[in-house]
Amino acid sequence: GQPLNLLFEIARSDFEDLIRDLVESTIDSIDKAIEDAGLKYNEIDKVIMVGGSTRIPLVWEVVHHRLGLEPHTEISPELCVAMGAAVQAAIIEGQEIDAVLVDVAPHSLGIEVLGYRLGMPVPDQFSVIIRRNTTIPTSKSEVYTTVHDNQDAAEIRVYQGESEKASENTLLGEFTLKGIPPAPAGVPKIIVTFDYDVNGIVHVTAKEKNSGKEIRTTLKAIPERMSAEEKEKAREETERIWRATVEMDMQERKALIQRAREMAKEIDDKKRAAQLINLASRLERAIKRGDEDEMEEVEDELLELMYEVEIE
Repeated sequence: GQPLNLLFEIARSDFEDLIRDLVESTIDSIDKAIEDAGLKYNEIDKVIMVGGSTRIPLVWEVVHHRLGLEPHTEISPELCVAMGAAVQAAIIEGQEIDAVLVDVAPHSLGIEVLGYRLGMPVPDQFSVIIRRNTTIPTSKSEVYTTVHDNQDAAEIRVYQGESEKASENTLLGEFTLKGIPPAPAGVPKIIVTFDYDVNGIVHVTAKEKNSGKEIRTTLKAIPERMSAEEKEKAREETERIWRATVEMDMQERKALIQRAREMAKEIDDKKRAAQLINLASRLERAIKRGDEDEMEEVEDELLELMYEVEIE
């Protein structure tokens, strides 16, 4: 076939209508970048536009409206990209550069594990090994164990994302570590190591400490570009999950309060019983106030006290 060319002229207003949703979706990235940096909008001194598309007037308008600052034009947006790429390439090659250019992991990386909450097993939990915004290249390790007696293999599923539930993140790959020596659950030590390089390549190693059994694989982190509709669905789903989690936490905390008061009636130690009742009441008041920090603090104290009472 012959190549086809299309030359079509449209009004600027029509062009802006076509791209407005894309431009406005970048506001989320601006908000997230400022949040991750621990800054407030009034602490931003200068805005420099990077990339040819930022020459579009609508982009300037949206950024100016959000930040209240006029973008600076001392440097060409295209030149910013070229200079950054050149500096990064020189750093990777080991050249001495009189500049600091930091690359970070855009998403958290981890594996699926069986978690526990209030002593009950909770499947499909996401255990983060490399957190989002960690400077790369980097290498991080965590130690895990088996959940069944004489378990001779462990399936490692690697995810990227920010949800506490593994299946709601992006699966990058999976592999199986075999040949774990027979032992009671919780005894084997499986060391999982993530080596994340500047090219977005993740080298994953799983090693059983005692036997030396080891398996390695290489995965590619995904940039995860979503459409405006997909982002909206993701936001709605995240809110639904958050509300469900909060509701479940409240139910569990109320159950914890009830169990603490029952335990106070069952034990002979009056001092311990009074401490249980006091902490249960504090947790109940924190729930009514909606004070999450207080709830977490009192919950930890109460669980520790209940554990001490149980083993005495």
